[in-house]
Amino acid sequence: MKNHLLFALLCLTVVGVLAQEPGSFKSKIIRLDSTKKEKFPAEIHAGQLDSLWRIWQMEEAKRRVVAREQFLANFDKIPDSLPVLRMNRLDLSTGPDLSRFRQLKEIHADKNKLETIPESFFSSDSLRFVDLSDNPLKKLKVPKENSLVSLKMENCSLEKIPRQVRKMKNLKRLYLTRSAVRRLGKIKILQLAGNDIETLPPNINRLSAARRINFSKNKLSQLPSSFAGLDSLEVVIFYENNFSEIPPPVSGLKNLIELDFYYNNIDEIPQALTGLEKLERLYQSFNNIETLPDTLRSMKNLRRLYVHHNRLTVIPQWITGLDSLEILGVGYNQLVYFPDVSSMPNLCEVDIQRNTLEEIPWKLIRKKNLKLLLIGNNLFLEDENSLRDMKKIRDQRLPDCVIVLD
Repeated sequence: MKNHLLFALLCLTVVGVLAQEPGSFKSKIIRLDSTKKEKFPAEIHAGQLDSLWRIWQMEEAKRRVVAREQFLANFDKIPDSLPVLRMNRLDLSTGPDLSRFRQLKEIHADKNKLETIPESFFSSDSLRFVDLSDNPLKKLKVPKENSLVSLKMENCSLEKIPRQVRKMKNLKRLYLTRSAVRRLGKIKILQLAGNDIETLPPNINRLSAARRINFSKNKLSQLPSSFAGLDSLEVVIFYENNFSEIPPPVSGLKNLIELDFYYNNIDEIPQALTGLEKLERLYQSFNNIETLPDTLRSMKNLRRLYVHHNRLTVIPQWITGLDSLEILGVGYNQLVYFPDVSSMPNLCEVDIQRNTLEEIPWKLIRKKNLKLLLIGNNLFLEDENSLRDMKKIRDQRLPDCVIVLD
């Protein structure tokens, strides 16, 4: 019933700048901020700055020429078992063939003139970290199977995240300061699922054009207040995180159409959520919710409501006034009362299985536009005569309507 396909304008695997060394992967915190530029010593006066800068550039260029020649002259002598390769600040315009270094764990190739990165850069099965920052990158060739965990492409000329990077299965950290980060405001779809992210940055609102965000299967428990500034969002997915409540900033997303908090530890649906008047799909299953607040009755555009696998005991009568509702999932709760929803014009799929309901929903069973009804494992099925009658109706309604009694 749920459609979580996230292939559209752009689906990112990981976006951010993280504040730890390559070898330390304990906390996974996304940061979108730019690093501060280095300052010249205070004793240098402004009038001297330009000339000193030109002198430094010339000296640095000479140093790099010497270093590059030495590196290339000795490259074939480097042992194949090398674990860390440092080839930064050499002004290399072509990346060397690294396919023989099968035990490489780190590659430092920043501050060169590389436009194309060959596949051989990623040949090592042990490779975990690659730094390509400060290169005029135009093309990145990445094999489908690679072990890379951390990739730095800061201050590069790339205008968007390369497709091969977005498909890296093991990538957990992508450093993009002063490069592709500048285009975050143009991202429409952002997928950051399954990265053990614990915290979102305060400036998350820079994703101002985002329409769909997927943060499922992470370790988020709260959101920064700036999240409310993402007022273009239509779909937000926080499936399988550590939320104990629906964070207040979510209530400020007035254009939201779909909201997913499956598999969290949420105890209640906040009343403020009713301000989401455009909401059509609300997924709150696999939580600890005990009641549906009366304020939900104002969600006149709601088409799908999933609150199965919670602790509900009563479905309130006002739910029958949600004329747009098409799918209602309240199975696997502790229901003792379920109202007559047979008059709801668009309701066609209902799940009330595995509750403690005693009253048989005869009108619902005979509902003309009903397509699917799950009613198994309720107390009313213990009456053999009633069960026999329900089975007759079930058989008569096939194939247009499927009624599951067990």
